[in-house]
Amino acid sequence: MYSRYVLALAGRAIPLAAALMASLYANQPQYKVVSYIGAMLVLAVTEYYAVFRPSKSLRDVREKLLDGFFKQWIDTATINGRKPRLRVNVMLKRFPPTRLFRPTFVQFYQLGMAGYPDANLVFSIDKGFGGKVFKKQRQEANYRDLRGLSTADQMREFGWSDREIEMLQGVNSVVSVPLFRSTRTWGGAPRQISIGLLNVDSLDADGASFLAQETTLNYITGLARVVQSAFEV
Repeated sequence: MYSRYVLALAGRAIPLAAALMASLYANQPQYKVVSYIGAMLVLAVTEYYAVFRPSKSLRDVREKLLDGFFKQWIDTATINGRKPRLRVNVMLKRFPPTRLFRPTFVQFYQLGMAGYPDANLVFSIDKGFGGKVFKKQRQEANYRDLRGLSTADQMREFGWSDREIEMLQGVNSVVSVPLFRSTRTWGGAPRQISIGLLNVDSLDADGASFLAQETTLNYITGLARVVQSAFEV
């Protein structure tokens, strides 16, 4: 922890010092350029070791927690004696490098999606059934049966592009629940901020029937509250 603090401090102090020294003592433009580039490299390296690597470790911990929440449930789910084809993903709200664009949903975690074209799909928070659920800002499981919708219907209702809807072919129903994190206002009052979505979708008729059950929807709502605990740290 101490070493990360020193790295973070150095990563901010050295570029500032370099810029100040260049402005005061460098008489030729090329020396100033070299000084600034060197400062940027120092910042990049220290940010990697002080920020990226620790956050990567934390990501690993969170993924293992989520595996514990979902794997047994997915593996043991049955309906009418048959195993439904279900998938899980956790999408987090992220801002693009420039705030000129709307936030996007980025896939943080997935179970059962490896090898499918929509694995790691990134899309605007205004799109999809999840985007509609996210706007409600209510933590309750929302079910949507997609089997009666044509490709054109889904593009019109959910705002998908041609590429996005092609990647989503095969999904016949979905349940989405908004995720929140506890924080405080500047005045110290507790509040909840929305951070993303928990999605469970199906690839067959048994899966669609399983997700439509009230007991399943209540269980997924409970799972969403548990999932949030992984992002409180």
